[in-house]
Amino acid sequence: MPPPLIVVVDDEQAVLDMLSMALTYEGYRVLQCRTVAEAIATITREQPALVMLDLWIEPTAGAWDVSAALAREASTATIPIIVCTGADAGRRQQPAHIQPQYLAFLDKPFSITALESAVETALASRQDHSQLSRQS
Repeated sequence: MPPPLIVVVDDEQAVLDMLSMALTYEGYRVLQCRTVAEAIATITREQPALVMLDLWIEPTAGAWDVSAALAREASTATIPIIVCTGADAGRRQQPAHIQPQYLAFLDKPFSITALESAVETALASRQDHSQLSRQS
């Protein structure tokens, strides 16, 4: 079985490269996206195990736009999401109409250890959800 695929979405290439390098080193496959539209298309097509999003990908769009699009489709609604941000609590308020299956925040700057822990927890949440769905 191939390693889990993670889609990383950020408007800064340096952040994409750092996350990709760290996740690849940990044994994951990684795809990079730099825009909201590219992210939604890639996630829908590739069905990754996890999505990591910057809170603000474009001046007027970001993680909440991607999350809302994923939540509307049955095939992507249960993909866990980690929002990577340096924004304060007031700017990261999740809109009430967006309820992804699993959502976590990873505060920038973060350590590799924090990244690994967040990814492992998110992937475990999806596995737990899948097992519950099969038992129902």
